[in-house]
Amino acid sequence: DYIKNVLVCDEGQLYDTGRHTIYCYGDVSEGQFLTTCPIYGVAKSIVNKDFAFAYAASNIYSVTNNRRLGKVGLVDVVLL
Repeated sequence: DYIKNVLVCDEGQLYDTGRHTIYCYGDVSEGQFLTTCPIYGVAKSIVNKDFAFAYAASNIYSVTNNRRLGKVGLVDVVLL
């Protein structure tokens, strides 16, 4: 229920388990934990894993630099 605002790029749905591709904000490296972001539809990296819903299974790729949003790209993730 807490991750409804994260957009999934592979199947269009976010299932409870498995590997997915989502939009992430900022620099995300493999192994980092992810949480929701104030930008609708985007996740961001977090240090404290208590608030994480997934971890990055790849580095950020397909990056776009938007003046308003900043660095947003795709990351393969595994849900916790």
